Order: sequence, then structure tokens, then C-alpha cells
Amino acid sequence: MNEKLTLVRAFYLLLFGAFGMVIPFLAVFFKQQGLSGTEIGLLLTFHSLAGLLTAPFWGHVSDESRFELRYLSIAVGLAVLSALVMGSHAPLIVILAASIVMRISEDGIGPMIDGFAVGRIETTENSWGYGGIRVFGSLGWILAAHLAGAVADRVGTSALFNGYAIFLFMAAVLLFFLRKGFTFRSAETERNNISTKLRLISISGIIKKDRFLAGAMAALFLHGIFRQALFRFEPLYLDVMGLDLTGIGLAGAIPAVVELAAMPLAGRLAGVRGPKNLLILAFALNGFRTVLVMSAPFVGVILASRVLEGAGYAAQMIGTVALVSERVPKNHFKTILALLSVSLIHLVGMIGNPIAGLIFDNYGMLSLYALSLGGSLTALVIMLWAGKGK
Repeated sequence: MNEKLTLVRAFYLLLFGAFGMVIPFLAVFFKQQGLSGTEIGLLLTFHSLAGLLTAPFWGHVSDESRFELRYLSIAVGLAVLSALVMGSHAPLIVILAASIVMRISEDGIGPMIDGFAVGRIETTENSWGYGGIRVFGSLGWILAAHLAGAVADRVGTSALFNGYAIFLFMAAVLLFFLRKGFTFRSAETERNNISTKLRLISISGIIKKDRFLAGAMAALFLHGIFRQALFRFEPLYLDVMGLDLTGIGLAGAIPAVVELAAMPLAGRLAGVRGPKNLLILAFALNGFRTVLVMSAPFVGVILASRVLEGAGYAAQMIGTVALVSERVPKNHFKTILALLSVSLIHLVGMIGNPIAGLIFDNYGMLSLYALSLGGSLTALVIMLWAGKGK
């Protein structure tokens, strides 16, 4: 079993290495294709819509199937093919379509490998919990993001998608070894471990009956509307301020460096303090980071504030997984995790990204920071209310 966890750690390293090659530069790449901020926002809305529709499907088939790694392999394969298309200097309409397919694939990979990792942790002695596994994703992002910035400055952003495909191809090879000689716990086995009545409760019923879970979802939604848009458009803002692509890659790597320590620490805090306090900490850190940048909107301050970005993300990510793991029946785990960590983000993106693009073009980046601060403060209040007495 320890060998399997080692392979899962290596998979996270390669997966987030692929993400680090592309995600910090995605808005800049689309700008180089001739899109305005408003058009980038609309494109990201299509990304969000596609993910919103497909993420629950990925989670559902993984929950219901004995062959969860088979679906994970399909998602990885689609991501590799779409990345190769995006890096091939194809016509713009083909690139845009491939970017949507890549988004759909990523939304399958994330919840499935998270659910797989949590399932393996439950059967081993691992005091760091999920954070001790997820930290390898942060390490992969660090190694890739800085390298990608240097490559993009010399070769161009299109070449980054080839690197993305290479990283994911190596991750696909690991899936073979994960599958080999390994017996999965089937959905039927998990169903037999819970009562018939519990099996018949719908997902909406689970959320409706749990004030804390519903409140956390509302807080994550409101916090994310402009925080997600901020994440997408801040690299473009740094580009406008004159930072080169190597510097943008460094900006993308800074939060991940912090996550190396913050992820395993958050994993321990999840067991000691619970998901409520982790999510409150996440919202507070992001709010403080926004205030800091609004007070001194300079490149150096933005880069320094990304330390808080990394700590806040780690707390939010681990807090969300801990929340679902603690309060959701096993046979609904991956489905609700997909809803909470992927679909909710996409619903946020559908609302926030087009608005953010318009605001960025017409009012500037500081207006996005102000709205992000409002979202963080509102989420903080909701969590304090929803978790009262828990």
C-alpha cells in the first residue's frame, strides 16, 4: 500500500507540473492570440460551463464504477490530445475548442485522483493526511511554473502545451502501475457498509439537511466569484505592468512554494481544528492579501503577497476535502467533492469571468481586487454563522 501512495504522490507531481506549465500563462496566451480581456472572460465562461456540466459526471462514474482508474486514464488521454492541438499553431477556432476539451479533462482528473488518494489514506497510517499527498502537487507546480516562464520567453507560449502533454503522458504511465496488482473497493462494497435508508438519500437532501455543509458551499461560492477571476486576470495585469514571462512564471510558483509547508500543516490542522476553522483561515488570508495589494499596487508587493495566496489556497483546498470527507456518505464522496471543488468553481467562473473581463478592460485591476475583498469578507461572515455551535 505504501508503494501505491508513492505512485499517487508521483502522479500529483506530474499532474500539477503539467498545470504549472500552462495555467499561469493561459490569459497571456489568449491575449497573444488576439483576444481582449472581455473576450478572454467570455471564453473562460465557456470553460466554466463545460466543467459545470461534466464534473459531476466524472465524479458519478468514478463513485459507481469498479474501474475508477480507467476513467482517470480516459481523462488524462483527452487532456494530452487537446494540449497537443493547442500547441500546434492550429486555427484560432480549433485552439479555442481544444481549450474547452482540456478544461473538461482536467475537471475529471482532479476529483478522481483526489478521491483515490483519500481512499488510500484511510487504509494507511498517515498523520499528515491528504495534505501530505497533495503537497507533491505543489512541488510539481513550482518546478514547472518557473521553467515554463523561461521557455515561454525564449520559444513562445505555444510550446508550453507540448510540455503539458509530456508531463501528463508520464502521469499516464504511472496509472498502469497503479492498476497492476491492485484490488479496488467497488461501489457495491461501499454501499453494503451503509444503511439502505442512507443510500436512498439524494445529494441535494444531504446538503439541505446539513446547515454547515450548505453554508460552506455558499461561502465558497461567494468568495470565489471574484477571487477566481482575480486568479485568471492577475497574470495579465502583471504582463501589462511590464513583467516578463519568466517573472510571471515566478509569480505562479511563489504560492506553490508556500504550499510545500502549508499543505501538510493544513492536513494536520484539519484533524485538530476541523474544516470550519481552516476555511475561515483561508477567507481571512485572501482578504488580507487583497487589502495589502490595494494599499500598494506594485509588482513587488503583488509578488510578496502571493505568499498569503499560497497559504490561503492550502487552507481552502484541505478544508474543502476535509469537509466532504467528514460529512458526506462514502458512496457520494467523489460526486459531492466534484460538485464542491469543481462545479462550484465553474458556476463561480460563469458569473465572475465575463464580469471580470469587462471590469479589467474598463475600470482596471484594482476594481477586481476590491470586489474580491468583498467576497472574502462575506464568506467569512457566512462561515461564522453556519459553523456556530459546531
